[in-house]
Amino acid sequence: MTNQATADGRESPRGPIWSALLLLRQDAPAQVTGAPDTWPRWRVLLPHVLAATGHYSEPLHNERAGGIAGDVAWLLCRAGSYLEVGGLPAVAKTMVLRALALDEAVYGPNHPKVAIDLNNLTWVLRDLGDPTAARPLAERALAIDELAYGPNHPEVATDLNNLTWVLRDLGDPTAARPLAERALAIDELAYRTDHPRVVTDLSNLAAILQDLGEHVDAHRLERRAIALADPKA
Repeated sequence: MTNQATADGRESPRGPIWSALLLLRQDAPAQVTGAPDTWPRWRVLLPHVLAATGHYSEPLHNERAGGIAGDVAWLLCRAGSYLEVGGLPAVAKTMVLRALALDEAVYGPNHPKVAIDLNNLTWVLRDLGDPTAARPLAERALAIDELAYGPNHPEVATDLNNLTWVLRDLGDPTAARPLAERALAIDELAYRTDHPRVVTDLSNLAAILQDLGEHVDAHRLERRAIALADPKA
């Protein structure tokens, strides 16, 4: 089989499915959750992504790390996110599980790309009403990113917040609180104080304090979040 070079210098087998996958990978928006402006594009691309990834069956041992299998996983992960935000978590679960299996095979079990899949699967399982199954996945994603980036990286803050939501679903706001406080501290150091991530962290911590019955402190954090999000409010 002859090979052709991709735009970034990689080689991929020549053929319509591979070409379609590469084009979709280049065109599909990377951010889905919390980015409704990308959803119309995903609505258009989703049938093509599902068709192309459904035809992909090249053995992994013929792929380089980060090759076409990585692109398939990337597309599946984000297609799953789109399906999840669109209210189809059961369908999304199939997509994200396949993405996770591909990324683990291509990159190994402790790669940050695997952590992204784990976090997406966490959200899907929460939507399916199974926080018990979601918890070890969120914990594993946190451990991967702490090892990859260090304990004070914004990706770690994202993982911490994901785990707090799982713990709240499980009725354990006491365990969630220090994780939310740590996430807030990380993002306050990494970003300006009015950054949207800081606002989200404040709101998350306020909700946990409400769960704990600490209404005065919760209200204080809510007011701070509102003031940062809209200084004219």
